[in-house]
Amino acid sequence: MFFKLIEIDVPLNFSEKYLRTLIHKKLNTNNFSFSIEKKSLDARNKRKIHWHLIIKLFSNEKIGDIWVPEKSFEIPILPKNKTGKKVVVVGSGPAGFFSAFVLQKSGFEVIILERG
Repeated sequence: MFFKLIEIDVPLNFSEKYLRTLIHKKLNTNNFSFSIEKKSLDARNKRKIHWHLIIKLFSNEKIGDIWVPEKSFEIPILPKNKTGKKVVVVGSGPAGFFSAFVLQKSGFEVIILERG
């Protein structure tokens, strides 16, 4: 699945069908799903007030350079099974604490070292 962000200006009374038509013209594909990430009113020109949309697009066809994996990474959590192995985590910042937490939940004995 591929991902892309696009910006589109639409009139005040736009519909989802109109928005799909504009996206189709911009991408040349009908195989996509979208969500509106940001919607702001542009009233700088009083004769042409419109919505400025930032849209997140997803498609099975290549529409952008960013590929989104279908499945997420699963952390093996073994609640009562200990592996008997010891692990040292260096640093007690957010990444160190999270790493220690995941390792401990996976059955390792964890030691956290901090410089200070």
